[in-house]
Amino acid sequence: MHDKAVKYLAVECAGSGIVNGMLNLGAAYLLFHGRGQIPTGGPTGLLRDLIGETFLVTSLSYLVASLISRQRGRAGTLPRAEGGHSPSTVQVLLWSFLIGLLFTVVLVPSNAWLLPRVFPQGLRFRDVLLFKTLFGAVFGAIASGLAISKALREAQVSPRVSTM
Repeated sequence: MHDKAVKYLAVECAGSGIVNGMLNLGAAYLLFHGRGQIPTGGPTGLLRDLIGETFLVTSLSYLVASLISRQRGRAGTLPRAEGGHSPSTVQVLLWSFLIGLLFTVVLVPSNAWLLPRVFPQGLRFRDVLLFKTLFGAVFGAIASGLAISKALREAQVSPRVSTM
């Protein structure tokens, strides 16, 4: 991958991780503030919240990163080879939905199995803040990375990497 493309990918993934982490921290604070112990399951538990969060974080991260990358490609600020193309907006929306659905289908059952085993008595408020912040940061960055990588491939960016 071209040096400029590698740098762009790293910066955008880090930025997405920071933004998603902060948004999830705020959401966790609003949703769970004032509760000493948060159960993993049940109608007021962490797992129920993770269903929507997983879908929203991953699909919106993918969508935003795709749209920004497409715009930057059109503006000429991303390295592009001759003959590069961009998908239609409908294709980007469909991919965003599918990525969100895929992450949700994989991560929610994984969390449903893992969290009650790790935290059988539930989580303390500060642990929920940490978990949701890291969850949003990591999976937001991954979804953004997938979108940016796809956009760079569609632009037919040179596959050469500098050996500095």
